[in-house]
Amino acid sequence: MANTRSPGGRRARPAWTVYISPEMPDAMRMSVEVCVRVMGGTVAASVDEAIAAEGSPNGHGATNEGYIVCLSSAYETYVKARESHYIPIVTPIWAFRSVLHNAQVLLPTEKFSANPRKVFSSIVLYTSQVEPEPSKVLRTLIAHSGGQVLSHPSRSATHMLCLRPEGDAFQQALNWDAEGATLQTDTLSDEDVVRAATAFVATNVHGPIPDVVLAYIIGQSHLTKHRIVNYLWIYECIRVNQLLPETLYGFEHNHKPSGVRDVRLSDVVMALQCDSQLFPPVSEALPLDIWRDISQNAAKEWADNAFVVASHIATGLRQRMLDAIQGLGAKVLVLRDNDDDDESVMDGATYVVCAHQTGRAFDVALARGKTIVGIQWLAASLALRTLLPANFDEPTVRNVLWYPAKQFGSIPGMEGLIITLSGFTVRSTPSRDDMQAMIRLVGACWLPVLSRSHTSHLICFEASGEKYQRALTWDLPNVVKFEWILACVQQWRYVPEAEFSWEPKPPKMPKFDVHDALQVLEAKQPSRVTPLKPKEPETSFVSTLTTPVLLRNTQPDATDVPSSAPTAPKPDVVVTASAKSSVKSSVKSSAKTSAKTTTKAAATPARKAATTPAPAKKAAAKRASAGSDASVSVLEAIRPATAKKTPKETKRKGKTQSEPEPSDVVVVKQRRTTARSKTPKRMFLLTGTHEELAINESIVQFLGGVVVHSARAFDPACTHVICKELRRTEKIIAACASGKWILTPDYLRDSRAQGLFLSEEGYEWGLDKVSKDHYCDPRIWLPVAKYWRTHLAAGGARAFDKWTFAILGETVPPPSMCTHVIVAAGGVVLDVPTLLKKFGVQEPPMVVLVADAVKKTDKLLKSLLEKKVPLVKPGFLIDYITKDQHARPELQQYYYLP
Repeated sequence: MANTRSPGGRRARPAWTVYISPEMPDAMRMSVEVCVRVMGGTVAASVDEAIAAEGSPNGHGATNEGYIVCLSSAYETYVKARESHYIPIVTPIWAFRSVLHNAQVLLPTEKFSANPRKVFSSIVLYTSQVEPEPSKVLRTLIAHSGGQVLSHPSRSATHMLCLRPEGDAFQQALNWDAEGATLQTDTLSDEDVVRAATAFVATNVHGPIPDVVLAYIIGQSHLTKHRIVNYLWIYECIRVNQLLPETLYGFEHNHKPSGVRDVRLSDVVMALQCDSQLFPPVSEALPLDIWRDISQNAAKEWADNAFVVASHIATGLRQRMLDAIQGLGAKVLVLRDNDDDDESVMDGATYVVCAHQTGRAFDVALARGKTIVGIQWLAASLALRTLLPANFDEPTVRNVLWYPAKQFGSIPGMEGLIITLSGFTVRSTPSRDDMQAMIRLVGACWLPVLSRSHTSHLICFEASGEKYQRALTWDLPNVVKFEWILACVQQWRYVPEAEFSWEPKPPKMPKFDVHDALQVLEAKQPSRVTPLKPKEPETSFVSTLTTPVLLRNTQPDATDVPSSAPTAPKPDVVVTASAKSSVKSSVKSSAKTSAKTTTKAAATPARKAATTPAPAKKAAAKRASAGSDASVSVLEAIRPATAKKTPKETKRKGKTQSEPEPSDVVVVKQRRTTARSKTPKRMFLLTGTHEELAINESIVQFLGGVVVHSARAFDPACTHVICKELRRTEKIIAACASGKWILTPDYLRDSRAQGLFLSEEGYEWGLDKVSKDHYCDPRIWLPVAKYWRTHLAAGGARAFDKWTFAILGETVPPPSMCTHVIVAAGGVVLDVPTLLKKFGVQEPPMVVLVADAVKKTDKLLKSLLEKKVPLVKPGFLIDYITKDQHARPELQQYYYLP
């Protein structure tokens, strides 16, 4: 088997011993033994033999090394031994990857930990289509969870993360995956692997590794499949702390591999050996120059002291400590773990350096009253070239850090915390480095940026700063003082945050008193159902299946129609769930409704009396005709399994993303409905940060929906808008005006948990008061989204049906937003000269939105004033749609006065 020379920074390891855990399958255990023997290692007969080898002198000025190779399920069996004596506990992939990358050099063990908390251990991933800020968050999270992120596509990687199934990197990943499949490692039998490995070991591993064993090693290293996942896979794996099946987090696409060639085992090995950037040595948590030879600057006080360094400290770090201590002139004493008669060595020690409060060195030192210090204390003393005080009675940050940790590992319950810092500097007390050290000590993840999706705790030096203010805006649950994590380290437990939170925000004044009043009315009149508090929809049957493909093929969308839906006439037309975008077109309503709107829209508020509830079937049909709901599955509660396609369900040519899917077309008849062969796809407009957009887009695609990419603009093709904050933005205002579903992100989260799109009713904005997780602009009437959706579904007119607008100047909101909102609300937008020609010929209302910056000398403004065209402020559009629709603002309140 061909090998390349040792990469820079790695040295050959002539003496190393491996204990192979017996709980592994025979094929895996024998393959590990083959790798160990090929690379010149020794297989230990017991754990004690491997532990004894770790750190022992080999007689050539170096130390031997020991390793334990086991599965993650057996990690707890061996971690107790790790508390007393350092020894790496790694997965079998460490041995496999080492022999594949370079059969003469062992890879660093940090990325192959058998700790089950390191969920991405042995994973090598690269990203595509990810922005710099989310990429920084991804790298931090994956590295904390034991994985490695590459900066470039690589055949040696195991996973590729992307946001969309497109681009050269996506196509290359498909090709690599197809090439790996040609190796057919899945067809190997364990018996053949065991037989070949046993025979190879019997020959004293002479010659190349047998192909069947090599193929098994490559397959177990996940190198035959190039898995393509979305952002949600990372998020969910971290949340549940286990690797989830990648097939559930891929993409539906029509791409096929191109230019795929048959690869051989040697091709894979050569590709791995040529990629020198994989698995670089991990830098130490403390600067390397602290441990350098500083004998020239030695102080006399060091020469009078003797140190014992505990054997549970990592061997490489421990050796650098010993060299630095001896360089300053101090003595080094060695306490052997397996020699009970050797305790007298401790009598001559003045300092005992331990990483945690376990192991023989700590126990003996404690019993003999010796001064015990931590690694951080020794590092600080070496940096200052003086022995610092070792009195740890006061509970300061430095004392907590300078004394050994309570035990090896992390604090239970804190491994999954993601902590961001604010306000700490190199000169603050505690310093930024001190805080990062404490975060590492408890086992949490330090995230350098504040992430709305991932940050679980923000530790602030003081109650100020950009991160602090943003956390308050986001209602981040845990904004705490640094004393919180200090208490966690001192008590070595997860201390509740409540006592250490910064001053809570003053209680907000109630914004929507009308909701409370309606609750009182409902209590007195239980038979009446208001638009604010619809009846709780009946719980739909949800399958326990978790495979999204099966769910989408077998389960109809769980969509219910509120019993309070107004009466609507039965149309005998073809209804589509998506509206076409047209700037100068408006949606036609019934003649009766249009007449009422024309006479009252400009002068009096629109008030709609309660109507008699209509059957759910009628309401759903009319809602679909208004284009406000993408789902009309309520028309047939359970589809026949063998439903035939209607002529309207044939596929069209030249379909774009903005056009309705072929399955979106439904024929609604007076007395019968035609069952659809496929539920129409929901089309989502998303809002939020880059991370939230990535997560929600992954969920939508996972469930079979479509994400409409329109930047910050509104796209009328959408059927749903997801927003965590109900603000006066173009997407939200236009969605309200056109009767779209406006839902909280909880809808996608809960739908993801069930494996299919749930009923939207319980997640619509306006059903309840604003919670701490959701924010509503106080200028918006809370139930406005539900009002417009139900109003249009019942056949009501849009806000600006029969209205004609023109825009003069650079308005606020911008002219483009005004145009999109007007069109979404059923109005027509003309340029000012065209409106002047038609004014007086067409029926009103015809108005012009005038920007504040328009000068009085403007010719068009003078012409408008001469013809007495109504001039209004642009804010009228937003207020007319979003204010209380039972008392709409009047046009006269917004007249523009030059």
